[in-house]
Amino acid sequence: MQDERSRYEKQANEFLDLGYFSSETNGYLFEFSIEDNQFACTATSKLPTGDNYSTFAPIPEARADQVEELIELFAQSDAGLIQ
Repeated sequence: MQDERSRYEKQANEFLDLGYFSSETNGYLFEFSIEDNQFACTATSKLPTGDNYSTFAPIPEARADQVEELIELFAQSDAGLIQ
């Protein structure tokens, strides 16, 4: 569990530094960005008949809180909960 958290934390810091992050899991391409002052996640199915999903999360003011919000978003995407 700690290894996953460390991975998510690393991804969150990379995202905050670059403003973009992508990953592939469970047959989906997940693209994370900032849109309209919110964290945005778009899940695109790799199958032509698959569904695509988007979700948004507020951006907290403090960087530590931003990292925590992104860790949750990354964990949800890995678990297939973004729909």
